[in-house]
Amino acid sequence: MSDIGILRGMAAFLVAGGLGILSLLAFLACLFAVGSDAASRKVALTRHAAFPHVRGLLFCLLGYGSVVAFLLAVDGEWAFHDAQRWLDETILLWAGAILALWPASVLAARRGAARG
Repeated sequence: MSDIGILRGMAAFLVAGGLGILSLLAFLACLFAVGSDAASRKVALTRHAAFPHVRGLLFCLLGYGSVVAFLLAVDGEWAFHDAQRWLDETILLWAGAILALWPASVLAARRGAARG
């Protein structure tokens, strides 16, 4: 699919866009749940136990959004043909790496809380 000039980067765009929309919905749902629970317990939002999940979902949203922004910014430019081809051919790699930001953020917050 990447070898056809018009469709170059299309699979990567669809995957990043779809996962970005799912990340946005998950981020908003998690933010609403954590916010309402924090308000009922009268705890600051950032001090809530599930706040690292909100931050991790935000990282995923920013990652997928940056891939979409990159693909939209370089659409049709020959210099970025290899980058668009690479994004098409390695969808599982970069999509999985961006999705791994969520549990990595939670793990980093837990380790940081245990140290400090």
